[in-house]
Amino acid sequence: MPFFSKDLPVAETFLEALAPSDREALLAATRNRALGTGDVLFRHGELGSTFAVLLSGRVKIVTHSGRGRSVLVGLRGPGELVGELAVLDDAPRGADVIAVEPARVGIGTADVLRRLVMERPGPMLVLCQSLARRLRESDSGRVQMAALTGNARVAVRLLELGERYGHPGDGGVHIQLPITQDELADWTGLSRPAVARALADFRRSGHVVTGRRSMALSDLDRLRAYVAATDGD
Repeated sequence: MPFFSKDLPVAETFLEALAPSDREALLAATRNRALGTGDVLFRHGELGSTFAVLLSGRVKIVTHSGRGRSVLVGLRGPGELVGELAVLDDAPRGADVIAVEPARVGIGTADVLRRLVMERPGPMLVLCQSLARRLRESDSGRVQMAALTGNARVAVRLLELGERYGHPGDGGVHIQLPITQDELADWTGLSRPAVARALADFRRSGHVVTGRRSMALSDLDRLRAYVAATDGD
């Protein structure tokens, strides 16, 4: 089962993958901006005149259905690039980017990003690799999630949060991230009651301990084994 194996290397962020000189050139051409929880960095439908590099904190990517319903489609953390697609293809933004906690970003203009990738082969390659990785993850994730039970889908998202944003502590890996059950339901493709039942099952089995805007995963290997055992059921 390929979900978040402890034997797989953690992919470098966009900033980490850049050569030091390219990283310095990029950051020197951006201006710092502080975001508070709930602040909107980019809005769905606006023209892509700027991009951002996350320096600290995390944001959520929220798109909208044809009926106007907000749908969480992903999270981004420090070192990652956001808003670059609308810059590269001159199309309106396809999602809102919203801070889920206090964050700091480097904002750059479209010309800055275009000049960087045209004049420096390193950033061009890193950007292509980053976009290709996101596309593969999106395509394979849809196929793999479709084969899982509802509880296993929730377990996969909990593992993702634990792997990317968790911190080891007493009682397991702790996650402090203000995501609602409605957002978790959107992210898993389940109803809110189904997510609530799954979390209740995981609490009873000891996989998860939940608190106010926080949770702890008692044993990541145990949760991985649960997902693997339900694959294809």
